[in-house]
Amino acid sequence: AARSCWGLVAGEDLEAGTAVCAYTGDVVSRAAARAREDADHAAGRPTYILAVVEHSRDASLPAWRTVIDATDRGGVARFANHSCEPTCDVVAARARYQLLPTLSLVVVADVVKGGELTFDYAGLAAAAAADPPPAPGDVEASRTRCWCGARSCRGWLLRHRA
Repeated sequence: AARSCWGLVAGEDLEAGTAVCAYTGDVVSRAAARAREDADHAAGRPTYILAVVEHSRDASLPAWRTVIDATDRGGVARFANHSCEPTCDVVAARARYQLLPTLSLVVVADVVKGGELTFDYAGLAAAAAADPPPAPGDVEASRTRCWCGARSCRGWLLRHRA
């Protein structure tokens, strides 16, 4: 990333489709995630909360939301920076009878050894990238400036509330 403190780099050449590491941490409720995010923000601490929403092929079933807080007890995936041109995506996978998914960073484009591993914190929200800037008071007014430096940088990223 163009402006970052932490980051994740490839220790070897990686091909697209390679699962790099799992996004691990505390599985928390949405309410707990909000409380933790607010406390971390007030204390000036970074937050490593990832919320993933899965949709069933059966539209009559509700979406499944998994929220992971990797702030205090997480693996290395929490240090992956955002990019508007990510090299990875977060993929949710389950083994048979597995209630909670395993969230993995999976390479979407070949990465050479030493290349940065990034993902789009907005979840590859290409449609959102085309949206005009939010008006004051809009739900999307929580957008924050993006520093990824990608050629196609949309200039902002969403500050999702879990």
